[in-house]
Amino acid sequence: MARAKNAEEGRGPGGRAEMGWSPADGTGGPGSLKPLLPLYAVVFAGFVGYSLMITVFTPMIMSNHDLLLRADEPMSRRVILLGLLLCLYPLGQFAGSPVLGALSDRFGRKPVLMISLCFTTGCYALIAIALELRSVALLASASLLAGLAEANVVAAQSAIADVITPQERNRFFGYIYLSASSAYIVGPLVGGKLADPDLVSWFSDATPFWAAMIVLAITTAATAFFFRETNPPGRRHSVSFRRPSPIFEASFPIAVCAGSIGSTSLSILRSLDFSAAIPCIWWTASISACRRFRSMWHGWAFRL
Repeated sequence: MARAKNAEEGRGPGGRAEMGWSPADGTGGPGSLKPLLPLYAVVFAGFVGYSLMITVFTPMIMSNHDLLLRADEPMSRRVILLGLLLCLYPLGQFAGSPVLGALSDRFGRKPVLMISLCFTTGCYALIAIALELRSVALLASASLLAGLAEANVVAAQSAIADVITPQERNRFFGYIYLSASSAYIVGPLVGGKLADPDLVSWFSDATPFWAAMIVLAITTAATAFFFRETNPPGRRHSVSFRRPSPIFEASFPIAVCAGSIGSTSLSILRSLDFSAAIPCIWWTASISACRRFRSMWHGWAFRL
């Protein structure tokens, strides 16, 4: 009876969803990496975008070569604006991670991933347009919205956890961090070249984000065609606002935020006077406090 019920709900004999993947259907068995590649692409895209922001926004704001700010804008205001822009994307991930994780528990992994990926693709187009129009307000709004949508990283992580066995967990979770780390290598290298007009005359600060939009569009198509639902209807449950979300523990965007702003602070301290570095230090301290007391947020996080 239990075996029949598990099969009816889309689970294996041990109660774990197997997505219909088997060696016979040519898509790989439960221990195969191939069916999970779209999920790792989602993780990669979720972090490569932020690495582009660090690479492009810092020289753009500090040197003002793209005329985003007035030429006589004080350096202290530039530092504050840079800290704000670099905070918004991880802040969106921090707020959106428990929400999207919970929605993926309730409605399934694939619908949440598809909607969020489409939304993120549009947000990167908005970032590129904001840079073309030199609009700080649109740039800040698009960065925050992109962070909210890119919280789909937790849905991808949950989908991977749905199908791997405890014996394979270390290996497949290691690939998650490999994808994230690769994004911080590829993003600055490629983004720096794409933003260099000396390399190609029509390259600008917006070019890396147009490229990121294309990468996200390809990732969305790959997820639509190759990813199979890992959270069948029989495993879904209703919303509760009283229990914390364990998925939130698996997400680490706030750590990325604190590290990036901390790095910016150190750079400012080395290159500028101490008074100009004070705003950046304040941002670093604030985000570190968020990390210290993030357990308070757990009580408010969605849990489905």
